[in-house]
Amino acid sequence: MKVYDSTDAVLSYQNFGSAWLGILRGGYDSIKLTCNGLFNLRGMNGKEEYHNEDKSLATFWTSEDGMRRFFYNQHYLPREMGCHDVAVLKEQAQLFAASKLDELAAHHEEFMVFNSTPQVSAFSSGTIAAARPDEDFKDAVLAHAFTEKDSAKTIDNEPI
Repeated sequence: MKVYDSTDAVLSYQNFGSAWLGILRGGYDSIKLTCNGLFNLRGMNGKEEYHNEDKSLATFWTSEDGMRRFFYNQHYLPREMGCHDVAVLKEQAQLFAASKLDELAAHHEEFMVFNSTPQVSAFSSGTIAAARPDEDFKDAVLAHAFTEKDSAKTIDNEPI
């Protein structure tokens, strides 16, 4: 679905439960303008990631609540200043957001597939490295076991 009539960016999504992967296809300028609108109207928090060289395919993370908030704000904010009945405007914005979410539901797709091979980039949270591998610790324990203990240390006149 087109988010804005003035751009050629087409929005779809993949549902991951509480998180949604928003998918934008179109020209780079249109994608950038659409992402700016999504960010400004609180539809996404973060940054888009491009998946090809000509930057005509981008993804971003959002949620159902985030998209509902975006569509609500898209209808409500431009009309807020000249409105005499705010309650009616809020109800109209809620209905607009619900209809846009229904329209977006028709654009559900499988962009990332996790059942065949793991996508390392989707699960990666960094690298882990051991500062002292097990061999170093074992050597430290053995060195401590074979060192002479000072017999002058006592507790209640008993050697430690």
